[in-house]
Amino acid sequence: MSDFGIFAGGNRFDASRKLNFNAAGSANTMGSWTQLVASTAFDACGFYISLRPGSSTAQMLADVGVGGSGAEVIIAPKLFFSVEHSGGDLWDSIHYVPIAIPQGTRVALRGQCTSASRTLSANVILVPAAMSGDRSFGAMTEYNIDTSISSAIRFYSAGSWQQVTASCVQANAFMVLMGNPATVNAYEATVDIGVGASGSEVAVMSGIAVLSRGNESYSHRLSPRGVPLALCNIPAGERIAIRMNTVGGSTNVFGVALYFFT
Repeated sequence: MSDFGIFAGGNRFDASRKLNFNAAGSANTMGSWTQLVASTAFDACGFYISLRPGSSTAQMLADVGVGGSGAEVIIAPKLFFSVEHSGGDLWDSIHYVPIAIPQGTRVALRGQCTSASRTLSANVILVPAAMSGDRSFGAMTEYNIDTSISSAIRFYSAGSWQQVTASCVQANAFMVLMGNPATVNAYEATVDIGVGASGSEVAVMSGIAVLSRGNESYSHRLSPRGVPLALCNIPAGERIAIRMNTVGGSTNVFGVALYFFT
C-alpha cells in the first residue's frame, strides 16, 4: 500500500486559496494590493492561478507580488485573463507560472479590468518544490501589454508579422496567453511566434490553432487560451514578432500576451 505520509507538509500542493479583491475605480488601471497569504508554509517552485470578473464579459490583468505591505515586488506581471460570456461568473483557464516563492513569503495580488471598480476573484495554488523538484525560473517579463489601448491588451488582425518587441530579454521558456475582445464573430486561426529582423522572421513556434465562437452561449468563446509553457533558448536582444492567419481571410482580431522566463 502507498505511504501517503510522504505528502505531509511541503510535499503536497497548497490548499486552493481564493481571494476577492477590487479593481481600480477607473477602467484599465491597476488597483491596490490585497494579501493572499501572510507567510507561505513551504518553498514553492511555482503556482497555478485563475481569475474571474464576477459578472459580465471582461478582460483582466493581474500582478502577483511578494514582500511587506507597501513594498510589494512584482514577480508575475500583468497576467492576461479574458471572460467572453454574458454571465461572467465563470473561471477562466488556469495558468501555471514557474516562478519560485520561498517559504515564509508574504504574497499579494492586484488587478485591473475593462470595467471600473469590478470585484475580481482569484484562485491560487502553490506548487511545492519538495514534491516537484526545482523546475522554476528566476524572472518573468511580459510583452504586448499596451495601456494606451482601452482593453490594455494589444489586439492583432490577420496578415503579416507584427512586432512585439525590438529587443527581448534572454529567454529559457515562454508562455502565450490569448483572449477575445468583447464582440467577435466565429472564426478559425493560427498564431506564429517569430524571431528575427523585419522581413526575415523565423517562426520558433508556428501553427498554434485557435477556434473562436461568436455566440455568447458558449462558456469560452476562444479555445485554447494559449501555450502554457514552451522551453526555448532565445538570446537577449532578439526582435520578436507575432503573426495571425485566419481561415477565409477574416478580419477578426484577438489579444495575445507573451511572457518570457529567464
